[in-house]
Formats: sequence, structure tokens, C-alpha cells
Amino acid sequence: MKKLKIIIYSTAIILNFGVFCDASKILQNEIQRHVVKKGQTLWAISNYYNVPLEEIAEENNLNTASKLRIGQILKIPISRKKIKMDLGIFQWPLNGEIISHFNQKLPDRINKGIDIKPQDSFLVHASKKGIVEFSKALKGYGYTIILNHSQGVNTVYSNLSSSFVKEKEFVEENQPIGKIGKDVRKQEAFLHFEIRKEDVPLNPLHHLP
Repeated sequence: MKKLKIIIYSTAIILNFGVFCDASKILQNEIQRHVVKKGQTLWAISNYYNVPLEEIAEENNLNTASKLRIGQILKIPISRKKIKMDLGIFQWPLNGEIISHFNQKLPDRINKGIDIKPQDSFLVHASKKGIVEFSKALKGYGYTIILNHSQGVNTVYSNLSSSFVKEKEFVEENQPIGKIGKDVRKQEAFLHFEIRKEDVPLNPLHHLP
């Protein structure tokens, strides 16, 4: 039963590139006021507060592409349940260029991690030591690896062409765990990477050196 639960949980992560839970349903929220300043966008404000873009838009009866005006007051749903954000430093899973940011709206999804285009190597490394919770190929998404770092912290590595690790295997920080391949829809090689705490996606850039 536990094995089945892990497979369902992991498959849901990949089919939505991380959208398998709604933080607003998991956590009780309080509202904080934000006064829009020159040059600010919903996406930038979402990243600043680490609150999903769609939640801010819904709270303010906007759509995710709405333009903001200087002085506009937004209601930001902030979690009352404080998730410990001091998770330590994670290492970059590979060297490259970020081509899609956390909470960025894409044609087929809201990004719950970051997408990294490789610079010099297609090898993917463990961002932190942990146990392999999931390592399988999923149709349309390539190989996907999920590492458990204890205390409710997981990292997700997707869009791989191959995996070097097996489930329940212990891996060291910076250990090669797989190799990225081309996205079947975009025909572009990139790694989709997530950091999660208690099933809630966090902005990886807040925890990478």
C-alpha cells in the first residue's frame, strides 16, 4: 500500500510538473496588504512573498496576466502555519541557464520549480544527500527522480533521458543521479528541478548558493 501511495504521489508531481497540491487548501491563510510600486508585476510579487501567482490573482479577482497600476492595493494570502524556511543550502543540480522561473506561467502549466538548460554537461547531480523515493520513466516526461531529504523535504528532477539510481538507494550530495534529455514537446534539453517542504513547492533560488 505504501509503495502504491508513493507512485501515485510521484506521478501526480510530474503530470503537473509539481502541481499536485493546493497550498491554500493545506494551510490556513491570513491576508496581508501590498501597495504596488513602479515596475512591479504579479509574477514579481508572487516570488517576493513565495505565494503562488494564481492564489494572488484569485484573491484579487484578477487573471495571472493582469497589468498592475502604481498604488494599487493587493491582498496577499500569507500562511499562518509557518513552514520552516531555513532548510540549509542546496547545490545546483547542473550548470546552466534558467529558462523558466518559479511560479512562471507557461502555455501548459504554472511552473512549481525552475527549468535549467545545460551549459557544459547533461549530467544531473543530487542537490543534497538523501534517499531515492522515486526513479522511473513516465510517458511524455522522461525519467523522473525524487529524493527524500527527511523532515518533509524533497527534491524533484524531471525530463531525464536516463537514471543512474534505484529506489531506496542512498545518494551523496553532488553524486551524479541521471542525465537530461530533450523535452518531447519542445524538443529542447532542460532539467525541471523542484524543492518541496511538506508537499508545498518552494522557490529553489531561495535555497541555492
